[in-house]
Amino acid sequence: MNAGFYQSGNIFRNELFQIGGYKLLRGFDEESQYLSQFVIGTLEYHYLLDQNSYFYVLADGGWGRNNSQNMNVNYTYFGTGLGLALETKVGIFNLAWAVGKRNDTEFNLRQSKIHFGFVNYFYDILRPDTPRANRCGLRVFFVLFVGNITRLKGFPCRDHRGWR
Repeated sequence: MNAGFYQSGNIFRNELFQIGGYKLLRGFDEESQYLSQFVIGTLEYHYLLDQNSYFYVLADGGWGRNNSQNMNVNYTYFGTGLGLALETKVGIFNLAWAVGKRNDTEFNLRQSKIHFGFVNYFYDILRPDTPRANRCGLRVFFVLFVGNITRLKGFPCRDHRGWR
């Protein structure tokens, strides 16, 4: 469950939450939904293939509101799809196909999205005995729309020494 609330007398578009895409609300374009308030829930059923490899069925749903600059609109969201996470020697590769629906639109398979994710774990070469849970991972996510990569984003990681 993820939620966000931003209340102010005058909210500009760049101050709004941008949701949608691989990390939150699959089946929608990456960061395409501009909202001042939202609640999003995710449900996944995993069928394990190996320790870190699995096939999954997903459902994302929620509510959002945009009350910025004389707008006051409410939306409900629902996204569903299938995915596969595979562990390789270089990291975990994740592939998901999802289709999303907002309350003012219908399900349209032509608007479905393919989301790619990759998690690469690396650790301090001077300390190879570092437990896997303490290793810092580089997470890179991007979305492919009809052969065009539209968003590439890297996320920082945190271990027992803080943010790096």
